[in-house]
Amino acid sequence: MPLTLADNQGILGVYFDEADRVTRSGRLDSIQLIFDSILDPNSVEPSDFAVNGVIPIDAIWATEAPTSIFLRMPTDLPTGQTILVAVIGEIADRFG
Repeated sequence: MPLTLADNQGILGVYFDEADRVTRSGRLDSIQLIFDSILDPNSVEPSDFAVNGVIPIDAIWATEAPTSIFLRMPTDLPTGQTILVAVIGEIADRFG
């Protein structure tokens, strides 16, 4: 069964602070995607995603949020508008 976003969860402004190992909010260049399964971190690359047609500059998976991917974009994302996130590569859950 393919991975899907849990309840279409994409949260603008949420990022993973790698230094403190916590989720934070307040960066408009970031979006958190929450999937319905624990992800395989080795299957995640920025090129697996497109946000409004743009490839992220980073895609972060963290053990502290194993069903999430945190995408960082080269510029701020628009607020108050629909943001189109596409999975264009192959990502897998922890079972492959």
